[in-house]
Amino acid sequence: MTYTVHDALEVANLAAADIKARLCSKPETISVVNVEDDPDYQPHSFGTLKKSVF
Repeated sequence: MTYTVHDALEVANLAAADIKARLCSKPETISVVNVEDDPDYQPHSFGTLKKSVF
């Protein structure tokens, strides 16, 4: 079977959504923000998700 870059990106997006949903379901989570497309975080190689505490 052959996979394309599009296939890999689709899996990554589904995984990020699943992880965000799991984190948001935990009572100790204040908020979850996807920073994947935020240029301020891209040079730092942060993961897709970042917990924000205000």
